[in-house]
Formats: sequence, C-alpha cells, structure tokens
Amino acid sequence: MKFSLLYKDAERSAEAGEKEILPVSEKTLYDLSIDRTVKELSRDSVGCEYVLRVLREPLVNAEDIRYRQDILLDLIRLPGLFDELKDIFKNYDTMLSDWSEMSMGVYSYGLPMTDKGVLDAAYDNLRITAAFLRRTAGCFDAVYDAVEKYDVRSDGLSGIKAFCRRMADSRALETVSDICSLFQRENYSSYRFEIAADTDDAFMIRSAEFTKVEQLQAHGAVSQVKRLIGAMRLQAGSAQNEGTDLGEYHARFSRELLKEAMYGLYTVMSSAAGNLYDVFSGISDELRFYEAALGYVLRLKRSGTPMCMPEILPPEAGVWRAEGIYDPRLLLDGTGGESVAVNDVDLSGLCGAVIRGENSTGKTCALRAVGTAQLFAQAGLPLCAAKAEISICSGVFTQFSSAEKELEAFDRAGRFEGEVRDIAEIMDALTPHSLVLLNESFQTTSYAEGASGMENILEAIGACESRFLFVTHMPEHVLKAPKNSAVLYFGGDHKITEEKRC
Repeated sequence: MKFSLLYKDAERSAEAGEKEILPVSEKTLYDLSIDRTVKELSRDSVGCEYVLRVLREPLVNAEDIRYRQDILLDLIRLPGLFDELKDIFKNYDTMLSDWSEMSMGVYSYGLPMTDKGVLDAAYDNLRITAAFLRRTAGCFDAVYDAVEKYDVRSDGLSGIKAFCRRMADSRALETVSDICSLFQRENYSSYRFEIAADTDDAFMIRSAEFTKVEQLQAHGAVSQVKRLIGAMRLQAGSAQNEGTDLGEYHARFSRELLKEAMYGLYTVMSSAAGNLYDVFSGISDELRFYEAALGYVLRLKRSGTPMCMPEILPPEAGVWRAEGIYDPRLLLDGTGGESVAVNDVDLSGLCGAVIRGENSTGKTCALRAVGTAQLFAQAGLPLCAAKAEISICSGVFTQFSSAEKELEAFDRAGRFEGEVRDIAEIMDALTPHSLVLLNESFQTTSYAEGASGMENILEAIGACESRFLFVTHMPEHVLKAPKNSAVLYFGGDHKITEEKRC
C-alpha cells in the first residue's frame, strides 16, 4: 500500500486516468507568468521545480481534484498541522539516506575476503537494516499522534490517520519491532544463537535460519573483575572446566552457518523495510507543493483580494464562469490589493472570445488570469476570484507574441514565420475540450493578411470542440469574431466595459 497527498490513487502516475491530457509546456507556464509566480512562493529552487512539475501535469478527474482541494483546506483550517507533518516526513526521508549511507559504509574498504570478514559484514548489514526497519515502524505512531490531534476532514489525511492506527495496533508490526530490537549490539559475539540448518550429503549448507537469539549480558567493570578472578582460580588448580578446541574447520563451518542465517534474516528484514518505507515515501516532496500553496493563500489573504476554491465540472459540461477574477501576478509584482482590477468572465457554452481594447488596458492580464485559473483549478488550488465554476480541459496551449511597432522588415517576417509555426504545432496537438490562449498573434504582418489566417484558425479551434481567447489590435471590420463567440472590450481602468455575443 502507498499513500499520496497529491493523488487519490497513489499507484498510478499523475497523468494516468480515464482521460488523457497533454503535459503543459514550459513555454505555456512562462507565457502565463506562472513560473515567476511559483518561484516567489517557493522556499527554494528544488521546491519551485517540484511545484512546476505538478502544474505541468494537470489532474483530469474532478474527484482527484477535490481530493487535493480538501487536503489543502484541512491544512489552511488547522494551523500547526502542516509544520508537524513537514518535520515528520523530513525525518522520514533522512532515514532512507542514512540506511543507504551506512550500508555502503560496510564495504567502504572493499569486499571482505576472509570468512570472518564476510561474517562481520553480514552482521553489520543485519544490524543496520534492523535499526532502519524499527525506525520506520515507529513512524506510524508518530504520524498518528500528529494527525490525531486535529479534526481532519479530508479523505487523504483521514485515510492516513486510520491506516497508522491500524499499524500501531498490529501484532505483526509489534513482533517485527521486537525482532529488530534484538540486533542493536555492536558485535555478534554479544549473542548466543541457535540455528537450524539444512545440508546436503556432502555436509554443505543449503539453508540456515535462526531458531533462537539470546542477548548476553553486557560486561561492565564488575563482571570483568569477576571473570578475571575466575580465570585466576582456574589457573591455580582445577582444569576440569577447560574448553575444547574444535579446530579451524569447525570454526569456519560455524561462521558459515551463522552467516547464512544472518543473510536470510537480513533479506527478510530488507524486504520488509522497503515495503514499509514505501507506504509514505515521497510525501515529503509532496508537501513542497502544499507549502507553496499555503504561501499563496497567505499572500491573497493579506492583500484582501477575492479568493475561492472553484467548483470543478467535467469537460463535457463546457462551463467556464468566474466572478471577480484577476491575474495573481498583479499582487506579486507589488500592486496593492485595492487597486487590482477584477472582472466577471463567462465563457460557458461559447467557442471562445476575442479581447479588444487600447494598449495598457489589461487585455493580456485578463488572458493570463483565465489561463492561470484553469491550471490552478486542475491542480487543486484556490483561484484569484470571488466565485468560479470551471470545466476540466484536456490541454492548455499558448502563443504569446509582442507585436512591437518598431520592427525592421526582416524582423517582421521572421516573427510571423515563428508565429505560424507555433500555431501549427498547437493545431496538430489540439484535442476536444482544450483551451487555446493567443496574444496579439499575426500582427507583425498586414492586418488584412493576418486576419484572414486567424479567422480560419479560430473557427478550426471551435470545430474541435475547444475554446480560445484571442487578444488583438486588429480592427473589427478586418477580423470577424467566429459564430458562438464573444467580444470583450477593455477600458482604461483594466475592466471589461462591454461584452458582445456573436
């Protein structure tokens, strides 16, 4: 069994599911400024890259998205829980690295060549693995104690709590811990072993296993004096307790027998340790995502701007509706919460919208707000909006161009060719229920030429049962919005001043 705080079914990969979705490209994350947003919200570069990797693999099932949403809501509602989980699973990760490092240290001077050296190495591996297994088993108590203090409601955290309770009460796990606790001495000479062996006709060992392991008492200063006095008395007279030398052959045979038994127990312990550890492996990394998410929520709360957990609908519903939506980059770039322009956007039932307005009226910010909301919604994150209902997309694509007026002729031609190539790649990858975001594309050529090609592209996107948003400066008499689309007009206050349905 394996638990995950990101995926309801931890055994499948993030992309797997009943429906396929194309991974989001790094270019799309860059165009939407999501990479910069995540960088500011992450503690370090490792955390940043992990969060971006999660965002590049949107969830495609509403139930999976709600699973992630509910866990985040628990962590928001229960201050202190995240920090406890973070500490526990950070230590959980170090256990594996410690085990690996100590196991490698057994052979740090090369493979032992003598039979005694091999026996020493076998015992060291057994002792190290027993310690790791015992620590791993003890983590179930630690996780349960941490989660049990809080009123968790999410399926993810409740499931972990119930599982850890069962493991803590398990007699089998208690037996494993008891066996592991035996092998804590530095040397196998501190034990008395009974071993059952299976040999062939040539008296060669085929298998061996422990039937009894007994720890000898540690020899303190007092016991050492007693042993010394006892040895002196033997030397003084009686020789009846002298030991019998069985010979080197018997010593080698005994060491071989002990090594086989140790190796057999080590194999079982190593397998058990791997299986137990795998239950919570990776959760420490997953908490990087929630750490960034909690930082994001905190920034929104401090700004006083709207924030909501969206209602997620299946792709076939074709719903895209948000009240008071805005681009999170406006907050992270230092713009005050009160001055952030919010808009109501409803694209439900439409094949898309053409966004018009003068320069610096907030058209591109609106485009980014919609794209970011889509990816955040399918990552289980809150949206920068007062209320939202969003259908799942099968893919999110962007083509952002900067149509500067001060371009040389050859620059214009090169830019146009690049835009054509980018959009051709999008059309080749397009699947039903995709979202395509175009920013000032085909505007480095003449408006008439660009509009002719863009009209065909927008109609083709709609024909694929997908949705587009196209920011443009092309005049309305040159570029006609497709049927079943809308035209959104932005004014100087960065707000939608008019909406026209086509």
